[in-house]
Amino acid sequence: MMIYFTAFRSAFGKLTIAGLMLLVSILLTNCGRAVVFGTLAQKPVNSGPMQLYIDRDGSLYPSNGPGITDAVLGAKGTGQGYLLRYYKNHPSDLTNLYDVHGITPPTDMLEAWPALQFKLRQEAASKINKQLDQLGAKSTLVVLIHGFNNTPEEAKDSFTEVEKQLRVNGLPNGPYQVLEVYWDGRSGAVPFFFLYAQPNAQLVGLALRGVVNQISHAHPIRILTHSLGTLVGCNTLWNVTSTMGGQVASVKDSNLKFWQDLTTIDAAGNDVARFYYQQACKDAVNYSTPTHPDIRIGSVAAAVPGQTYDDYLDRTPARADNDGQYRRVVIGYNPTDKVLNKFWIFAPLHRRLGITTLGRRNYDYHHYVAPMLSTKSTGGQSFQARFYRCKKKGMFNHSFNGYAKSTEMPYFLNLLLSDNPPAAPPACP
Repeated sequence: MMIYFTAFRSAFGKLTIAGLMLLVSILLTNCGRAVVFGTLAQKPVNSGPMQLYIDRDGSLYPSNGPGITDAVLGAKGTGQGYLLRYYKNHPSDLTNLYDVHGITPPTDMLEAWPALQFKLRQEAASKINKQLDQLGAKSTLVVLIHGFNNTPEEAKDSFTEVEKQLRVNGLPNGPYQVLEVYWDGRSGAVPFFFLYAQPNAQLVGLALRGVVNQISHAHPIRILTHSLGTLVGCNTLWNVTSTMGGQVASVKDSNLKFWQDLTTIDAAGNDVARFYYQQACKDAVNYSTPTHPDIRIGSVAAAVPGQTYDDYLDRTPARADNDGQYRRVVIGYNPTDKVLNKFWIFAPLHRRLGITTLGRRNYDYHHYVAPMLSTKSTGGQSFQARFYRCKKKGMFNHSFNGYAKSTEMPYFLNLLLSDNPPAAPPACP
């Protein structure tokens, strides 16, 4: 409460619009709640889309073992969306889970958590590869990643609409398997909790990287992201260290303390933990970047700065040929998106509320994405799909569901998924 009072006094003491906006952003940032997937992760799925569920620390949910109580996992004192914190309070369940996956824990059971996660990533990749092989030698993996401020139900509705569009438009060509990625981008506070959601997205990207880099090279991979899910997708494919890998306030801001041995000394001489992402993304054992020869990524309403592509060549391990490797990037462009524009009135606080220019500013695509793909990836192509051309007032704004239903979505999907992308968008109806 003291931090709110200090911010209030500072904001109103200066009597500035920026101060008032800062106060509002602080209050709204601390609203919202963790999104948990325990029940869904352990629900049997026999056919159709496959799912990955990932917590805010980049830990995969187990699909087996003792049942997870979502209310406890999401509560502030007993879980707060961190699987490891939940299992720390349920040691017998953790012991059971280790046993199910053939892991013998050391004296401190929590220290075996990375080994469990390594095993879960292996198991997930094995299931995906098996399904792709059953579909056919050239079947495609289509990965869908939602953005922030989504409940599981909202994310599912969006995925269902995108999957409908795939069927209607006959894309991709040939058999394919959809992988739905659910992650904790928090929910319940629109739209000002980027300070929480951005770190989550980076850690989720690492977890997804640990699965994608095990997918068979026989099967093309197509990644479709929305909003802050773009940061998840980018972190899956390369290390986003210069624009997003910042410092956190304290160790408690990330739950996996045994990964946080990188520290710095602040002005007062205190030893301050740094965001462990800076280290983990360089871990070639657990988080090597994918070397798959046929990966494409498309982003609608990309809630990241264009500078995210400055790190495009930052790979683990570093590539000796300095080739960016990924062959096609498609960026959706919509300068009328109110969320990306912070509803305009909050635009001056973009650095505190998240820089979201890639999806709304033409400059970001032409200055960062297009040059990187044309010069740093052999045979690389980039495309921009303009989502506001045929927009009807009130039809959609920022939601993944809205973009999926828009007139421009088939063109975007063709750019991302077809072998011969269309030269120009169709005329508006």
